[in-house]
Amino acid sequence: MGGDGAADVLTVNNLDDYARFRQRIEGQSRVLLLGAGLIGCEFANDLRSRAIEVDVVDLAAWPLPRLLPEAAGRRLQDALTQAGVRFHLGTSIQSIERLASGGYRATLANNGQPLVANVILSAVGLRPR
Repeated sequence: MGGDGAADVLTVNNLDDYARFRQRIEGQSRVLLLGAGLIGCEFANDLRSRAIEVDVVDLAAWPLPRLLPEAAGRRLQDALTQAGVRFHLGTSIQSIERLASGGYRATLANNGQPLVANVILSAVGLRPR
């Protein structure tokens, strides 16, 4: 993933990371989540309950592909979509650019569609230290 904003992508591996993420989203209106697994879907649901707009990007064809069969994953996707989550599945992020406004523009790899967000969180799994 390229772009001058790629290094700004947050991760949550411990309580300090979570506190930093919570601080960064305070007063923000748009979050981009990378990953539609358990953590990504949980964050998406929580953020929507705070009226934050959420886009979720994942290479998988449906949410929670390692935990749920396709039919169940699609039902979860439908429920989260009805709550206002926007899914971009079967793709990844090509680049993330910083905007003069302080936010970011992420470009989808499959079609070049731009996604604008105030904060970007990678929820693709924990990384050991």
